[in-house]
Amino acid sequence: MLLLAIAVPGCKKKEPPPPPAKATPLPKKPEQATAPAAPVLPVKPVQAALSTSKKLPVKNIVQAQLTTSKRIVAPAGVSLDFTNKRDPFKPYAQMPLPQQSSANKSSKGRVRDPLPIQTFDTEKLKVSGIVTGLKENTALIIDPNNKGYVVRQGMLIGNNDGVVKKITSNAVEVEESSRDDNGRIRKRVVKLTLLRKK
Repeated sequence: MLLLAIAVPGCKKKEPPPPPAKATPLPKKPEQATAPAAPVLPVKPVQAALSTSKKLPVKNIVQAQLTTSKRIVAPAGVSLDFTNKRDPFKPYAQMPLPQQSSANKSSKGRVRDPLPIQTFDTEKLKVSGIVTGLKENTALIIDPNNKGYVVRQGMLIGNNDGVVKKITSNAVEVEESSRDDNGRIRKRVVKLTLLRKK
């Protein structure tokens, strides 16, 4: 309370505000005052306005395109042939392309890291369902471990480099290729039929 009694009378003193700064006018430049105003000239129209009463043919209305730039011819000693120049948009470091044919296949010609559906014999696979009528037919294939795979035409299937050739409404045709003892390539077609409900 005592502090409040001391602080309140001390706040009542007001200090006079500082006097405002004097504004000094800027001197006028003699060039601006003595320079006469430029005369205003009328501007000529670029193209005369067409009246609707005049019927001009279409070929007179269309103007020929005019170019203001001239063709620049190189001096005799300067060559403008850029065929031997490097493309500025190509990167400096070139990434080597992976060799899929040699790096991904073994000596027998089979894929080193096959998909799980490529590890089973084709005859052991079962067709559980076929979807037709879309952009391309698809089939649901069940492997011996009861795992399902959706296949389309052109996909690899089976351990003998089988390729899905055709998917009909009731069967899937797989074409397998293998080499015999003489080195000839033998092709056989395995037809996997859709299991019917009883």
